[in-house]
Amino acid sequence: MSAFYGRTNQLNQLQQWISKKQYSLVAILGIGGIGKTTLAVKLANNLQGEFNYIIWRNLRHAPPLKQLLVELLQFLSHQQSFKLPEDINALISSLIKCLQEHRCLIILDDAEQLLNPGAIAGYYQANYEDYGQLLRRVAQEKHQSALLLISWEKFLQLELLEQKNNTTASLTLKGLPTEEAEKILVDNGLFGNTEEWETLITRYRGNPLALNLVATTIDKYFNGSVSKFLSLKEVFPNQ
Repeated sequence: MSAFYGRTNQLNQLQQWISKKQYSLVAILGIGGIGKTTLAVKLANNLQGEFNYIIWRNLRHAPPLKQLLVELLQFLSHQQSFKLPEDINALISSLIKCLQEHRCLIILDDAEQLLNPGAIAGYYQANYEDYGQLLRRVAQEKHQSALLLISWEKFLQLELLEQKNNTTASLTLKGLPTEEAEKILVDNGLFGNTEEWETLITRYRGNPLALNLVATTIDKYFNGSVSKFLSLKEVFPNQ
């Protein structure tokens, strides 16, 4: 697992939301590299004693909802052979029943793959609108479980669900504060003064992935000197 930096407040917020059953549909939002997945992994590890099942599915290849539901139901039934319904709503009903009978945390990573990048922000791709039925029913029907979305982009539907009920919440991650971002640079063996740290962190907007990548470059080509790296702005322009 990636090192965990500076997300203690956000972690505590998410744990409170989910552990106390305040929200059944939760989203972690933010640009690439900002630490969404690292935070979710830490959250899942902290909560594993509270759930009968924690299921992680990556939506990078945008599986049809029916495929995802069948996989989830097969897992929750311990691969027992039984005839699953064909209808999407019936499959969702079967999953909701499982979420009522068992305390489950379902984590869907890279959920932005379900959205249409060329349209108004937050709209589903064609043929993926039925995911909206899943989110709506998880948010609105009674059960003892939680669904966690990890996404670059906020689903428009989440906005609407947050307005209509008190079972949906989202948390948007920003760049790390300077003090925490400095730990990434130090742990990568870099050295510099306070002003140089701040300049580098500001340049990369406190993005953990970007800072780790640039730290590798500085360590390899500049012998760990932040000062030498910053002196070559024309070679390594602002990101």
